[in-house]
Amino acid sequence: MGMRRNIALQYDDKKKTKIYLYTHWGADGLEKVLAEALEFGKGRWDDHSYLARIIFSRMIQDQVLEETGYGIAPFPIDEEFPTIKVNLADRTVNNVAYVNFIKEPEMFKI
Repeated sequence: MGMRRNIALQYDDKKKTKIYLYTHWGADGLEKVLAEALEFGKGRWDDHSYLARIIFSRMIQDQVLEETGYGIAPFPIDEEFPTIKVNLADRTVNNVAYVNFIKEPEMFKI
């Protein structure tokens, strides 16, 4: 049982380098968490490593010291719900510009 979902962070269009941020219980509302992280991290949109950390920190903010619940991997983990795809180079979430996604994150609500 759970509410499993991933956020895929794509770093480079040419190499297709990705990391996956995984939540075991947080699929419902993950769009809002991502939108809040992108808004908060607006000054780091061009600094992909910082933005990735900001997104993950927002995901785990209330459970940072827990042993389970979240993960980071170079592949998708237990895809129960559709993966949210963030293209860091293009500044898009599922092919929608960050600025538009931040305004309406519910467009990806599961």
